[in-house]
Amino acid sequence: MFAEIGNWLINLMETVGYPGLFFASFLENIIPPIPSEVIMPLAGYLSSIGKMNVVLAIFIGTLGSTLGTIPYFFLGRYFSKHKIGDFVEKYGKYFFFSRAKLYNIYDIFQKNDSSWVFFARFLPGARSLISLPAGSADMDVTKFMILTFSGTAIRTTLWTLIGYFFGQQQDTILYYIDKYDHYGKYAVVLLVIGIIVWAVNRPTKEEL
Repeated sequence: MFAEIGNWLINLMETVGYPGLFFASFLENIIPPIPSEVIMPLAGYLSSIGKMNVVLAIFIGTLGSTLGTIPYFFLGRYFSKHKIGDFVEKYGKYFFFSRAKLYNIYDIFQKNDSSWVFFARFLPGARSLISLPAGSADMDVTKFMILTFSGTAIRTTLWTLIGYFFGQQQDTILYYIDKYDHYGKYAVVLLVIGIIVWAVNRPTKEEL
């Protein structure tokens, strides 16, 4: 799958250049199967053969990816924790889940929201999904954008430089990216399940 995506992205970026890179980077936060782990190494490779400027590629990739988080953030803001709480209040009893347990999960996020948002930029899948709880928990949008841009800039720079220096081994890079993406998503799923289980079993304020 990654080889096919890689070929499509190469054609896109070679055909339309930086707008293609921006478009792909924007979409990777909205459509998770398009990962920046493929986009930015290819941009780095194109930079190494003179078809792009590496610094400009990093900036455009970072900007596109950062702006791509906005739709999910405001979707989360629309479905606020209070609206979700009302839904859980009505239907959660059928799943042994309560508003208080839901708010336990929000408490965990809000106490460390900066860390969650920043480090999620390095995890496949999580970088798209983290925008939803950030918006839903009413996180300050400026703070969210700064943390997102900072984490994205580091990740984008690393992947671009890998492509710049090792782009000739494109098939090998795509193979290991595929492995990283699979195991990374498994790790994210296990982490989310672990947090939910811990939060649900943690005593609520009413139980203390």
